[in-house]
Amino acid sequence: MNFEQLVNDVLLDFFEYLPSVELLQSFSHLNYRFNSLLISHFRTHGLNMQSISKDNFDIICREHLPFIAPYLNGLRLSDDDDTPHQIDNLFSYSFSLNRFIQLKSLTLYHISTNEMLKQIVAQFNCHSHLIRFNIINCHVTFDRKILRDILNCICNLPKLMFCHLDMHLSSRGNFCLPSIRSKSIESLWI
Repeated sequence: MNFEQLVNDVLLDFFEYLPSVELLQSFSHLNYRFNSLLISHFRTHGLNMQSISKDNFDIICREHLPFIAPYLNGLRLSDDDDTPHQIDNLFSYSFSLNRFIQLKSLTLYHISTNEMLKQIVAQFNCHSHLIRFNIINCHVTFDRKILRDILNCICNLPKLMFCHLDMHLSSRGNFCLPSIRSKSIESLWI
């Protein structure tokens, strides 16, 4: 039996065992059927770019992201030591969050600057369907007004149900509550 003769459900099950990078590099742009299967996969599984090399990240941004961005339901990005400046690099490829029109889950690891977080949150008006937002291991120094503005933007998301904000503030005196009350958040972890 030839690999291409496998039924779609078997191929989609197979896709679940491959990291996003290998999946895209192996099956993207082969033919219409595989492109459709990739779209189906990323509609339900999202794209995890948390631990990929800079070279692979650049290849995905140049060759694959324009094709799958409108279909992604989830995105994970990181600015840790292994993937420095990944979020800035994504924006340098002219990918603002408004290109991810189906995005329901966004997870950001190791955000290192106030400007980056403000830039991301400012784009939330395009994501009225975002259900899950996570900031993990964020080490930035906020003043109270910036933090309140960020929290207000997050609370303003009409469908946001799950929010995890792992932010290491420089002092407890900098923490403040949002001035807007969310009508949709069911689980909030700060």
